[in-house]
Amino acid sequence: MSSRRFFRYLLENLAGWLMLLTGVALLLAVFWVGREMLNPSTGQNNPAGEPIQAQLVDGATLQRTIDQIEAKKQAEEDARLAAIRAEEEAKRRAEEEARRQKEAEEAAKREAAEEAARQKAQEQAAKEQAAEAAAAKKAAEEAAKKKAEEEAKQKAAEEAARQKAEEEAKKKAAEEAARQKAEEEAKKKAAEEAARKKAEEEAARKKAEEARQLEEKLAAMNADEPSLEGLQSSLQADADARDGSVYDSALSAYETLIERVTKRHYRLPDNTPTNLHAELVIYVNAQGNVLDVQVKRSSGYQQFDIAARNAVRDASPLPLPDYRPLRDDVIKEGILFKFNP
Repeated sequence: MSSRRFFRYLLENLAGWLMLLTGVALLLAVFWVGREMLNPSTGQNNPAGEPIQAQLVDGATLQRTIDQIEAKKQAEEDARLAAIRAEEEAKRRAEEEARRQKEAEEAAKREAAEEAARQKAQEQAAKEQAAEAAAAKKAAEEAAKKKAEEEAKQKAAEEAARQKAEEEAKKKAAEEAARQKAEEEAKKKAAEEAARKKAEEEAARKKAEEARQLEEKLAAMNADEPSLEGLQSSLQADADARDGSVYDSALSAYETLIERVTKRHYRLPDNTPTNLHAELVIYVNAQGNVLDVQVKRSSGYQQFDIAARNAVRDASPLPLPDYRPLRDDVIKEGILFKFNP
């Protein structure tokens, strides 16, 4: 028992101890008084003359009193012990309740911690799942974007290849058209050259035939001896008829030749109608060099007129006619040429 509990025990039982001590003191006093009265050495008698039984009765009463005091003390002690036991039991129960509550609180804290950990784990798992989903979505979007870009590149490459094929086809078609055009121009040139040669041969043949006929007439005239004036008139008439026919033929052949030469240098302006023509006067020197080109009758389209003049200048030097009278006229007066490409 601790000192604190000992002092508490003394304070709670102080009254009982005092009563016990009082009872003991009374008992001692009774015994002392009785002994003095019965002691023969004193030589005294009982002055009251009271019987000894009364004293015994008083002793019994005292014993009862002591018993009562002892019983009360015992009852108080029992009550005190019961109170102590009750207090200790209450304390034990309180401690047990406190321990139970503490354990319950600790269990609740553990459960709360476990629940918090579980929720945190769930939240972390949800975050990780969301992050994985976002990453997967981003990867899918990137893949879709990359695929779309690749498809766009492939489509662009296919379109470029198609355009290139179309351009090559157009180029090939243009080359084929140019080749056909060149062949046609070559054929046309050959035909024109053949026509020119044929015209020249025809003109030479006519000229020879006319010369032969003239010689025959001269021979006939010499045989008939006509007058000189009649002979000159006849010769002049024959010469005029002969020169007119040859001149026209030579002029037609020369115009065809000029047309063929100048068309090689003609460049049709953009958006220019194809049914235009202009009349030009071409001036050349004795070497065929173009000195000037004038527009006698315009096509009504200035760009066409300019292109026609440039074509004639670019064809310089021009060929001159073989027929001398026509050549002299061309050098002296120029030639009227209808440009109709």
